[in-house]
This record gives sequence, C-alpha cells and structure tokens, in this order.
Amino acid sequence: MLSMTDGVIRFRYKHHRDHDRMKVMALQVEMFIRRFLLHILPKGLMRIRFRPTDPRRPAGS
Repeated sequence: MLSMTDGVIRFRYKHHRDHDRMKVMALQVEMFIRRFLLHILPKGLMRIRFRPTDPRRPAGS
C-alpha cells in the first residue's frame, strides 16, 4: 500500500499481461477491502493449487 487519503487507497501491483510491470491502482476503501477479502478462505477450507501436467514427463516428477 502506498497511501490512503480521502477514502482512496493507492497500492502497487504486478500486471501480468503487461510483461510483469509494476503499476499503481487507486480504489475506494470499501472496494479495496472487498477485493482483499476475496483472497481469504473460510476456516476449515484449503486452497488447491492448479499444476498443469506435461504429457512428456512421467507422473510425480
């Protein structure tokens, strides 16, 4: 987070579609909190990471 003024939060993020360039976004506090909370899982749930398989490699390597 870079700054918070007048109910607006400015933060830096990595833009993957733009060759991983760092950019700055400004959001209202309510929208920032809403987006942040989307990344928190309810108690008892576990995040499953997707790992693409390569058909040329044997399983488990």
